[in-house]
Amino acid sequence: MSKRIDKKRRQYWLEKISSCEASGKSAFAWCKENNINNKAFYRWRSFFNQNKSSLNLRADSFIELNTKKCCRLEIEYKEYKFCLQDFSFNDLGYFFKALKGL
Repeated sequence: MSKRIDKKRRQYWLEKISSCEASGKSAFAWCKENNINNKAFYRWRSFFNQNKSSLNLRADSFIELNTKKCCRLEIEYKEYKFCLQDFSFNDLGYFFKALKGL
């Protein structure tokens, strides 16, 4: 799937996946009952499961980020403490990729 996913599609599938989980039914049964293509459902669920926290977010909790620089951010991770200053959101993305390797 494309890295830039339409916000409305993301919201639509987050709502469908949450509804399925809340129903207590199997994904297959829920999809059949709600006329949802089960292959598309499984593909989107897999997409969101790559980042488990995505399913815990409400669709309206996503925000647009601008490309302006931020002044300061302190992050504590495991036994490390980081202080980032004057960084862009691209820089922050690279930082989190590096942090994932710790």
